[in-house]
Amino acid sequence: MLRYLSAHPEDRRARILLADIHAKQGHLRQAAQTLIEVLDAFPDDTEASGRLAKLYRELGEPQKAIETIEGLINTLEQSTDPKDMEALSQAANREDFPDRPFALEYLGMAMRAAGYQELAEAQAKPNEA
Repeated sequence: MLRYLSAHPEDRRARILLADIHAKQGHLRQAAQTLIEVLDAFPDDTEASGRLAKLYRELGEPQKAIETIEGLINTLEQSTDPKDMEALSQAANREDFPDRPFALEYLGMAMRAAGYQELAEAQAKPNEA
């Protein structure tokens, strides 16, 4: 994988796959660093941002997770891709931000603004089925 990435540094999917491999091996900091490098090359990559926010939560760094989610929200203001909304929803886990309801409020606002009313409502009430 590393040899391939040396020859193809522009392959963002391969870099994200490498971050996934690091995370599955328990190397969360290395996974986060790989995603940071993806975002340095592709600043609007919502998939990498969502995964990085999730890693920050797992690393016990909620402030960095929130900052990443807020950046993701800014990127999503112009997006109409449902996958982008899904990335944001996965990144902003309600239980991880009990003291930051604004992050979740912004999440709902971004989803509604992009026309994803049902997804916004589901995010607001995650335990109701």
